Amino acid sequence: GMRALLVLYLVSELKFTDSHAYSTYSLFMAVGYSGCVVFGYIADRFLNPRYMVFFGGIVMLIGHTVMSFSVFDKEFAFAGIGLIALGTSTFKGNVTNLLGMCYQNSNLLSQKDRGFTIFYIAVNCGSFLASVTCGSIGMKFGWHYGFGLAGIGMGVGLLAFWKYRDII
Repeated sequence: GMRALLVLYLVSELKFTDSHAYSTYSLFMAVGYSGCVVFGYIADRFLNPRYMVFFGGIVMLIGHTVMSFSVFDKEFAFAGIGLIALGTSTFKGNVTNLLGMCYQNSNLLSQKDRGFTIFYIAVNCGSFLASVTCGSIGMKFGWHYGFGLAGIGMGVGLLAFWKYRDII
């Protein structure tokens, strides 16, 4: 949901110019993707990817919650954006490693292919639904509600991840 909201929020609520909003969005994405290298290394050498995925999800949940408080003070927006970028970089680089670990004892490449296909479809469906719902809610009722809804979605995902942690 954050990707759908961020540029719209920066332009309409914080009155950024389009170029400034896209520069901020680009920095957000750069941190989100480049941090994967660092947090992937940490997971491989020191921690399990499962812990890094859970930690990243918690940091993103906190970031979305902080963003929802931007209705009171716009400074919360920048702290929330930073937390979400940090959580994303922790999460993104390790979630696919975690999925690969589920199939590490499997000799059948088709099982691994099916698992990654299901993962890919689920991520894209979730991304689409988050973009539509969070963006619509944010524009219609207030940005803090859109950010809050993204946080609720992350919370539900974390609960499911925690409940089924023994499977992974």
